[in-house]
Amino acid sequence: MRLRRVLGRLGLLAPDAAGAANPLLIGWAVSVVGRRVLGAPCLAQALAGEVMLRRRGQAAEVRIGVARSEDGRLLAHAWLESRGRVVVGGADTSSYAVLA
Repeated sequence: MRLRRVLGRLGLLAPDAAGAANPLLIGWAVSVVGRRVLGAPCLAQALAGEVMLRRRGQAAEVRIGVARSEDGRLLAHAWLESRGRVVVGGADTSSYAVLA
């Protein structure tokens, strides 16, 4: 992913000296700010959370999934997982097929 390479070059995905952080607390903060920033889509929130967690030495994995709505439209959603839990993007991601 092009954005991920740019973030890596800028050092934004490398751990810093900030120490460990609670992934659920980071996820909560990203979600609260995301609701207040118009046009902050799920992908932007997931990427922001990933940067924040990785800079604190925490595991973080952005997931992107697709599903069909009841009327047949294609739906896409992004979320962030850390330590096996969804921390940004909602807990009900089971209806989405994760893209590789």
